Amino acid sequence: MVEIRSAENDQELNRVFYVLDRAFRRTKADYFIRRTTIGKKDYDFWQTRVLVFNGEIVSTIEIFPTLMWFEGKKIKNAGIGSVATDPDFQGKGFGIKIVEDTNRFAREKGFHVATLFTSIFDFYAKADYFKVTYPFYEVGKIFNVPEDREIVTFRPYFLTDIVKIHEQYNRELIGPVVKDERDFILSFAYLSEDTYLFLVSLREGVPTGFIRAREFKNTIEVLEFASLEPDADLAIFIDEIRKRAFYQRVFINLSDHEREKIKSVELKPRGHYSMMFALLDESMGSREEFIEKFSRKGNFWLADLY
Repeated sequence: MVEIRSAENDQELNRVFYVLDRAFRRTKADYFIRRTTIGKKDYDFWQTRVLVFNGEIVSTIEIFPTLMWFEGKKIKNAGIGSVATDPDFQGKGFGIKIVEDTNRFAREKGFHVATLFTSIFDFYAKADYFKVTYPFYEVGKIFNVPEDREIVTFRPYFLTDIVKIHEQYNRELIGPVVKDERDFILSFAYLSEDTYLFLVSLREGVPTGFIRAREFKNTIEVLEFASLEPDADLAIFIDEIRKRAFYQRVFINLSDHEREKIKSVELKPRGHYSMMFALLDESMGSREEFIEKFSRKGNFWLADLY
């Protein structure tokens, strides 16, 4: 007998972590624990869905509820992750069953979209997910470094300004997560972040933008960027990062909408990131309409994955 439902108590969560530990042998169970009961600010058991076979939890999936920017509106996103089946029970179709049921469940909970990151696109396409892409660039030459501002390392008292800048910069895009101060604080623990590369731009003492970056595989990877003056701030941020960091190659993902505002920095196309969406609400329009909009304004910051 197969039953799909939400986890009910800590004992069942322990079984979920056991399944995840067996399914993802290279990832310690502690990672999943921190992403659920510890790392999520408002965790509730309904966010962990389980498939029970003959009285035993054998498959699981996690819902990470967020608000997402969609062209000036805040929509409800069911981020999907930690999809796993105990190896002893794989090959029975349980994985696709729990994904399909989670779409139904999320739709009933009022979510507009579901999103996930994966390399097995064909598998999730069976559950009505579709792939979208957004470009990333290697930063080349800096043509003009502004002299009317200073760069400082992040300090907690900047958070209120950072949240405001984040909203103003991202609200017209499609994909970035809506964040408050606590969201920023919680995300720090999961990014292996080089805090000396979390920088704030000040003009006459007032923040105009911020950037978060880390050293990653002999390069610098931008985790998040937002600014009231993106052209000037990105130029001075990259200049400062190259002074502070050992590695000089810097990569950043930007939508076409963002890219068009950058004139002072050379951006060399290097590829695309991919993610998958499922539309859960009719108000989101058709899949074709969504893909067309996302192709111009779609972005999902690496910091939003945690």
